[in-house]
Amino acid sequence: MGLNGGSHSRRAVMELSPAALTGLLAGALQAAGYGLYVRHALRAETRPNPASWLMFAYGTALVVVLEAAAGASWPMLLLPAVCAASSIFVAALAFLRGATLRDLDRADFLAFVLDVGCTLAYLAVWAARAGGLVRPDLFELAAVLLLAGAAGTSITSFIPILRGTYRAPDQERPWPWIVWTAAYGALALATLMASAPSALLIYPGINLLLHALVAALSVRRNVGALAAGHVAG
Repeated sequence: MGLNGGSHSRRAVMELSPAALTGLLAGALQAAGYGLYVRHALRAETRPNPASWLMFAYGTALVVVLEAAAGASWPMLLLPAVCAASSIFVAALAFLRGATLRDLDRADFLAFVLDVGCTLAYLAVWAARAGGLVRPDLFELAAVLLLAGAAGTSITSFIPILRGTYRAPDQERPWPWIVWTAAYGALALATLMASAPSALLIYPGINLLLHALVAALSVRRNVGALAAGHVAG
């Protein structure tokens, strides 16, 4: 019976479309990136920014719901689902280690307030659509506005972590961000391969750029620190 179960599982994977397999690859890369990040955090090799990770946690959970409503298939929902669950864990880890929102400087606190405002705005559009206050012929536009709002919250949620990585060379390690950048690239490719609604490209496209930016800042800062140590030695 176990052999039959394994055979059925392999057959199910083989029957998946190239787009679905690429979506599964994106989810697997996302999980691998979180494995690296959590390991760095537990070893105190990186310091998760509490504001950004809190915003990632609730923002990505809403993205899963929005993309499902917009017609995303389950392989394309895997990455944001992994991100939502893992972000909750990283945010909890940051707060358990003593981080608080009171530690934020004014710019990071304003980014947090702006992110909450953007989230409430696209929740209002979502509620209006669900309540029948949006005409059926405007549903597609409403979906685009919702996903654009989600992208807006992605940008605001990255402000604290971008500022922190730029200022502190040892705050982030590059490899998780490089892996996550590849994951969002795979998700964007899966979306294109599946001929999904173009609005579904907003989420992976914006996040690919944002994760690549953190990776670039982290690589630059870490290479700079290594070069300085080599010169000093």
